Amino acid sequence: MNESSKAFDWASFLIRVTVIALSATWLLIERLRIHDPVGAVLVIGIGYVVMPILAYLHTRYFNLTLMRGIVGTVKRMVTRRGS
Repeated sequence: MNESSKAFDWASFLIRVTVIALSATWLLIERLRIHDPVGAVLVIGIGYVVMPILAYLHTRYFNLTLMRGIVGTVKRMVTRRGS
């Protein structure tokens, strides 16, 4: 269990960042199409900087908490079946 708490879930992070990048790209294209430079700067700042940082933090800390809960639940289920 100690090794899994130090491991980073790269697959989950890459999926999150891919979704964020695709969404930000789509929004950026829309902002540029309607000639909205302020909106484009906001999309770049939020979509390509802030959101990937939040995705990293979410993957690092929330996944750890989530995995502990899942592992605990599975252990309880296995011990109940064994009894």
